[in-house]
Amino acid sequence: MNFLEKQCTITSHRLDDQTIRRYLSDVEGWVLRGTSLTRTFTFPTYLDGVAFVAETGRLAVAEQHHPTITITYTGVAVETTTHDAGGLTENDFILAAKINALYSKGEGSGF
Repeated sequence: MNFLEKQCTITSHRLDDQTIRRYLSDVEGWVLRGTSLTRTFTFPTYLDGVAFVAETGRLAVAEQHHPTITITYTGVAVETTTHDAGGLTENDFILAAKINALYSKGEGSGF
């Protein structure tokens, strides 16, 4: 599924396990951890990671779907779930795909 062409919606239903497994193959690098999707992105410097977080924050506001973000010295861990639905929804996969695209765009040129 091409999640990059979709927008997060205000109401989204919780996905079943079979759909989650199918969608997971469309968001490279993300892993299922409980009822969340997680991925850690690496950066050459702390400030590159902070800049990525700022861009991810702008994306999250635009999509109205906000992940949990943890910054370390050369890494940024992102976790997304839909609390209102009690687990993963299509919104989480849309956001994961768009964060991947943002990371790919910044690789080599910095943030």
